[in-house]
Amino acid sequence: DVGGDKNGTTQNENVLQEKKRPRIIEAILYITNQIKWVDIHPSWPTGENPSGELKQSKKRGIQRQNETMLFLASLGYKVVALKEILGGNGYGLSPNANPDCLVEGHVFEIYAPDAYTNIDGIITKVNRKSQKQSPNILLNLNDYQGDVNVLISNIKRQRHPKGSLKHLGILLIILDGKIINVFE
Repeated sequence: DVGGDKNGTTQNENVLQEKKRPRIIEAILYITNQIKWVDIHPSWPTGENPSGELKQSKKRGIQRQNETMLFLASLGYKVVALKEILGGNGYGLSPNANPDCLVEGHVFEIYAPDAYTNIDGIITKVNRKSQKQSPNILLNLNDYQGDVNVLISNIKRQRHPKGSLKHLGILLIILDGKIINVFE
């Protein structure tokens, strides 16, 4: 005899329901632990420059990286340019990673897609960077010619425990002299 409760649910069904509850709680804990709502505010006077050394290069990606750091520092964000060191600079998620900078104490990787990079390409690159370099990304879209609202919508859709951007923490978009905190 498999006893039951007053609702007619058998003991075996109650045991199954009990086994399901911890998974739901674990999922909620996972979501709340993975997705952090962070609001970053400037703590320096405006017009400052980043501390640390900016990389010198004629490559568009490095130039946009430097422009991003200079822009944030000029708005009063405390920005520290991190050195690229063989074997890693000690700030990355993987030991040999070299994230680009600190902004108000948070480690960031900077990515500036080309004008016509497709949305899937951007999401793939952000995913890779958020897993290997830093969960926090500065996405400079000043060159990007695609629909920024569609890009943001796609990024938000992919940022869940089973999505391709599950490792993404803070995402700040730099566009036309503005900073957009995507998850604020």
